[in-house]
This record gives sequence, structure tokens and C-alpha cells, in this order.
Amino acid sequence: MKQFYVRKESHTYSDTIEALGLASIIDDFLGKIFPEDKPEIIIKDKGFYYELSLNREIENEMIENCPFFDIIPYVANKNDDLSKLSFHFINYEKEREIQNRYYDMSKKEKKETEYATRPDYDIIRMFANMDGYRKSFYNCRKFEYYFAEFLKFILKFYSLIDEDRIQLLNEFTGFMKENKIKPSNVGALQEINPEKGKGVNEQKANGIKLKGQKEFWLRQMIRFKGVWISFVSRYFGKDLKTYSLAPNEISFDNLSTVYKNFKLLIRGKDSIKMDILLIQLMTKELIKHDTQFQNKNFFILPKDKIFGFHTVYYKNLGQRPAVTNIGFLGLPSFIRFHSRLEGVERIDLLEEHQRIISQIDEGNSSNISMLQEYRQFISAGDFGAFFEFSYDYGQFLISSLLNKKYFIGPFSIQKMEVLMKTNPKYQEILSNEGFQAVASAIRNSTIIPILHNNKKDVIFGLSQKFRIASRHKESLASEVSGFIQKYNENVMLKDYHQQLHQRYVTTEEMEEFFKLLDEDYSPKLIAGMLIAYGYAKNPTKENLNEEE
Repeated sequence: MKQFYVRKESHTYSDTIEALGLASIIDDFLGKIFPEDKPEIIIKDKGFYYELSLNREIENEMIENCPFFDIIPYVANKNDDLSKLSFHFINYEKEREIQNRYYDMSKKEKKETEYATRPDYDIIRMFANMDGYRKSFYNCRKFEYYFAEFLKFILKFYSLIDEDRIQLLNEFTGFMKENKIKPSNVGALQEINPEKGKGVNEQKANGIKLKGQKEFWLRQMIRFKGVWISFVSRYFGKDLKTYSLAPNEISFDNLSTVYKNFKLLIRGKDSIKMDILLIQLMTKELIKHDTQFQNKNFFILPKDKIFGFHTVYYKNLGQRPAVTNIGFLGLPSFIRFHSRLEGVERIDLLEEHQRIISQIDEGNSSNISMLQEYRQFISAGDFGAFFEFSYDYGQFLISSLLNKKYFIGPFSIQKMEVLMKTNPKYQEILSNEGFQAVASAIRNSTIIPILHNNKKDVIFGLSQKFRIASRHKESLASEVSGFIQKYNENVMLKDYHQQLHQRYVTTEEMEEFFKLLDEDYSPKLIAGMLIAYGYAKNPTKENLNEEE
């Protein structure tokens, strides 16, 4: 056996975590048999199923020689007598104390402490009092003296895709009866089977879709296993949101490394910003930990490795939460590169966006739609959403700077160019001299005078005026013409801090700009790019309140 299959039955993360759980079990098994040169496992999304393939056959002799290991770790809670546990376990009460202590620490104390919270604390908390999880752990333990037969069944079961699995299942059921092995039933818990949760109009769980609910425990245990290598679980108030990785084509080792490093970086407590942060972090980590990025001049789009995240939102209703939303967050399709230098540029771009988004207060209701626009952009590669975000962020930026909130900063021109150059059409617009002149005039009429405390030279409301004018080419041309006329007459040639920031926009430059409107470019695209690029600044000191 060297290929295994997990059918997609729910099209939620229950399918994904089953595939990743199976990969993790096989990886643990291979680690026992090949401690020095473990075969590689490749996970592929094949549309209607996940395929796991190895570069060598698994033979019965290997399985016979594999010592027993716990499929999932045991999470002990306050009801356990720890002195009687004869196996390795995670002490939830101890981890909760560390978590609570860490939560109350200052930033400095968090950096210095030796007792930081575990990156997988969210999963420990999730399973600590879940009866089905504890049953699954002990179900596996019931096969301690029949572990080879147990592994053979799992591997054989998932090596079949088109064939009927009922005969195999009946044989295994007979083996369990013969050896008086009675695993506990485990229901279709909504935490790992969201399509069957309260609030979702789906039929009740019916086992492993082969026989009855009695045999459902095995796939549930494998799904529990997959949670440890794919999940992020966060509370927002009393509501819970879970995220699970959705692989496209990636080696299990690569996924494990990326996931572990990714989990270390997660911070924050706001729902929309958490969606955005996870996309940004995962994309960066896929680039950083790509062995091809590190060693060769051949590159794979991050989204080609991991599609993104399945998400489920659970609304607190008292005793039991209800599933109110099942969704998906994709990784950005525009993050592509053809050299190591370009890869580094993309990482720097994501880090700048991460810093800027982190400074937007999601608690302020007026910022919600702006963050939703950015999420639509970063998740779906929707640049139209980014330009809508740019209009709102331009207004937000000016308001923040006027209130001396200098920690709210503009995007850099350099990173904005990197972003725009991901699309050939945008690159053509960016290279137009007239576009550059108008964008520079926007910059010199907004953020530059504000940063130099010359509020009288600021032209307010530009982002919203351009947004309204972007509906038609004629209205955009009129708005740009009026703005440039005012700019040339009133705010040109200002010398701030002995640095010449402003100059005339020439007739020739305006003619070049209007050529863009004559060509097949949408006015929405041109206006959006003007605001996005115009409200960006050079990475030089342009704020008198900044230190040298």
C-alpha cells in the first residue's frame, strides 16, 4: 500500500481533518519504522477526495514490527486522578493556569517569561472536557495488544476508494467480537462535524456511512487527530470561531512545519482582523518554509500548496452553541514570484499590510466595512475590494493623523508598487507619467502637509470625491482636472523641512494621464489606483514627530 483516499462527504473541514489525521497517523507509523529516513507523504486535493501518496510501499512486515503508540494525546482535566494515569498526558488545569497568568502579563514580561502559553492551548481547551474525545483515546488503547491488526484495518480501509468497504468493515467487526474489544460509541460532535451541528439543516450522523452509528468512532478519532495539525480556535466574546487548513498539494512534513511556526505567531482578539491575520501569516510561512524558495530558483504559488481555511462560526446559545456560518477563506492568488528577491518582496509586502491592519480598531463600528473590504481582497484576490478599502483607509488615515495618531501610517510607495505590479494591466497604468504626476499631487495635498503640520495646505475629502467620480470616465476626468487646477494654483512648490515635495503638474503630464481614460481602462480601476498609490508615501522621514 502506498496510496490512500479520504472521500469528501460533507465538503466542510470534517473531510479535511480526516485526511490530515490519516496523514498524521501514517507519519507517526513511518517515524517508528524509519527513524532516520522517513518516507515522504504527499497530500493532494483531487476534487471529490483527498489522496495521500508515499514514495514507497507499506508492507505487512513493517506494520507487524510497529510498537504501540497513542493515536491522539490524552488531555487530563480536574476529574482525573493524575497519579493513576500510566500514560503520557497533557494536564489541562496546569496549562490553564499558565494561560491565565500569561494573559495578565505585560508585553515585557511575556517576552521574558519561561512559562509562555502553549501554541496549541486552543486545542487543549477544546478537548479538555469533550467526552467523545476521551472515549476515542481509550478506544485506541483497547487495541494495545492488537495494534498491528488495528493499523492494518485503518490503512486497508483508506486504501479503497471505489471498492465497497462493507466487507472489510464486517471482517474487522468480527475480529473485535472475537477478541472481546468493545469500543465506545462516539456521536457526530459538531466541533469536528459542523455540517451536523445544531443550527444546520442536515440529517443526523449515521455512522461512517457504511453501517451504523456504532462504528462511527473510528473516523471520529482520526478527525480528532487531524485537529492537532490544522486547527485554530478562537473565542470572540462568548462566540467561538474555528479555522482549519485546507491543503491543495503539499508534503505532510512541509505542512507540519508551516503549521507549527504559524501557530506561534497568532495574536489578537477581533474576528475580522483574525481572518485577515491568519491569511497573511499562512502565506508568509508558506514562502519562508518552502525548501524550493530556500535552495532553488523554482517557485510554487503558496495557494498551490494550501487553498486556505475552512471556517465555522458557533453562536453561544447557553448550554450548547449553534453553527451560524460555514465559510472559507482563501489564500491570495496574486502572491506569485519568480526569484528569491521577489519572494522576499512579497514577505515584506505582507508584513507591511499586517502592521497597518493591526492598527485599525475593529471595536469602532465605522471601521467594520473597511476591514471587510480588505478581507475580501486578501482572501479572494479582489482588487476592486482593495480599492474600496483604499478610499475608506485614505479618509481614516487623514482623520487619524489630524488627531496626532501617528501610529496609524500610510502604505509605502515601494510596497504599493510591488502590489500593483502583480497585475500587468496595473503595471501599465503605474508606468504612465501622467498617472505618477497626479498621484504625487494627491500625496502632496494630503498626507505630506499633515505630517509637516501645514493643515491649511491640505485638500480634504479627495478619496471620497474620487470614489464618486469613478462611476464614469467623464466625471473622473472632470474631477482630476479640477483637482490639478486647484493644486497648481494653491499648493504647489511648498518647501517642507528643506525638502522640495511639490511641483507643477504639466500639461504634457495631464495629456498622458488622459490617454489612460481613452484606452480600455475602467475609471474605477484608475481612480482606485490613484487613491491607493497617492495616499502612500516614501519610506523617508516625513513626520516632524518621528525621531531620526
